[in-house]
Amino acid sequence: MLSIHKEHHCQHRSDDFPIVKEIVERYRPLHVVELGTDEGGFAAFLADTVKPWGGVVHTFDIQAKFKPGLLAEFSNLHFVLGDVLSRANLAVVGCISAPRSLLYCDNGNKQREVELYAEHLQPG
Repeated sequence: MLSIHKEHHCQHRSDDFPIVKEIVERYRPLHVVELGTDEGGFAAFLADTVKPWGGVVHTFDIQAKFKPGLLAEFSNLHFVLGDVLSRANLAVVGCISAPRSLLYCDNGNKQREVELYAEHLQPG
């Protein structure tokens, strides 16, 4: 654990938050897809960031390691249990194919994530 967002552990340094928030607020995505949930702290941060304009966060991982109350606390945060690295996950593809989507590669194999999902992203 490197930091905490609202009592949820995060694998990002707290000094990463302002720059990520600035970028997300500039583009105001309606759908944020995070690959790699871990303990959910960064997903919670993203959910707080996009909530003012009705954005939602879809976070994917092969296991649920976060506290049980995380999803209840953040109504615009959705967790999907599944493998996103062995082949393209159709739920991920559906989310990032929607207009104004942001893909946040937060798993351990960013090169593989880009190989699988970049072709499904759209300009803007």
